[in-house]
Amino acid sequence: MSLPLSWRLKVANKIHSAGRKKQAGYSKPIDINQKAIQHYSHHYQSNTLIHGHTHRLGWHQHTNTQRWVLGDWRDHATDLCIFSSGKWQLRDHLP
Repeated sequence: MSLPLSWRLKVANKIHSAGRKKQAGYSKPIDINQKAIQHYSHHYQSNTLIHGHTHRLGWHQHTNTQRWVLGDWRDHATDLCIFSSGKWQLRDHLP
């Protein structure tokens, strides 16, 4: 945090640009694979997996696991709300 904000923003922009350029070369967005889902579900004895972005924002149903993917923070933030009624919902937060 000792570096000037303008310098940090330039570095962040270069990193994000490189990531977007790399992603553009993929035929489809990168996502977690089924083997990893099964591993974490078994390891933590859970049928719900919540993780950071893989560019597949949303809710995904797998064989024995439901998966919630949070947003990538590029244009807005998302959070996962669990209501007292038992409902789960992703919410967007615009800057």
